[in-house]
Amino acid sequence: GDVVSAGNLTGKRILIVTKPVEDKRKAMIFTVTKAGTTSLSVENLKKEAWVIKISSDTGYTLKTKLVNIEAGDKIVVIGSLASTPSTFNALKIHKLTK
Repeated sequence: GDVVSAGNLTGKRILIVTKPVEDKRKAMIFTVTKAGTTSLSVENLKKEAWVIKISSDTGYTLKTKLVNIEAGDKIVVIGSLASTPSTFNALKIHKLTK
């Protein structure tokens, strides 16, 4: 648009933008208790048992790979809560411990 002499803005193009979809991803820190090929058994910081579901869509950061994750490792998982209680669908996993 343009600013006219009275200091008003004259609009030439108006865009109407829809409200963005709410981001339902969450990030949680866990300690691995048992590693598998399709899931990880873990504990959160409150020592509650959780299951991390691994799928073909699950990604890993830098040097993190599923085969390198073992019991005792601390991990950060980004994903979404599953319909099953205490189950988390992993989108991305980052290993904190070496």
